[in-house]
Amino acid sequence: MQTASTIARLTLLAVGVAGALAAADANAAAFQLKENSAKGLGRAFAGSGSAEGDASIIAVNPAGMRQLEGTMVQGDLSAISFKAEFKGQGRNAAGRPQTGGDGGDAGMIAPVPAAYFHMPVGEKAHFGVSLTAPFGFKTEYDNGWVGRYSGLKTDLKAIDLGFAASYDVNPYVSFGASVFVEHLTIELSNAVDYGSILAGAGAPGFAPGSSDGTLKIEGDNNAVGWTVGGLFSIDENTHIGLSYR
Repeated sequence: MQTASTIARLTLLAVGVAGALAAADANAAAFQLKENSAKGLGRAFAGSGSAEGDASIIAVNPAGMRQLEGTMVQGDLSAISFKAEFKGQGRNAAGRPQTGGDGGDAGMIAPVPAAYFHMPVGEKAHFGVSLTAPFGFKTEYDNGWVGRYSGLKTDLKAIDLGFAASYDVNPYVSFGASVFVEHLTIELSNAVDYGSILAGAGAPGFAPGSSDGTLKIEGDNNAVGWTVGGLFSIDENTHIGLSYR
């Protein structure tokens, strides 16, 4: 039984996307995903940096591999279900109520996979590999909805592949470090109100919302990061884990 645990984590993800077409822009937000372990989910992720017998510690605090026994392969799959529904109205460039529906349910059921491998090296060293999805977010509204000029689809995914090593100073103290490569992809789209643009230019037969186009931005990037950590055991039931990402 684990009686105490402490974890300090710092995660920073910066994504910049710029695009311009006529008078339109696109915006997005991302969520950090904690669902990297079915065992961790069962304990509400308490002790993520110090819990025994859970290979997800390879990605969180590599020093915790001291508490994994033998060669181990672990796979996890979580499912996140959420709704995103809009209620309200907007106004077009002429100040009149915006045309369009409520966009339907922009949410989805999203799978979040994770996989881990641990192997002892000699009596005191450990090697681990992790594959996780630390960030992800997607919403997709119906075409023609009232907020189409602010956004139609937002889809961001990040996948980390990490390699970790640790060393047990003694049965009570261990230190570890990992290097990971993060691959991020993003897609943003929104409608463009050409009707307002053409009406403002004096083109006959056009009005706000009468003629829409679409702006889509896609991007991807790879980056390298690292994690260091320590695990300190006061006794066989009390462990303190510290990690910095």
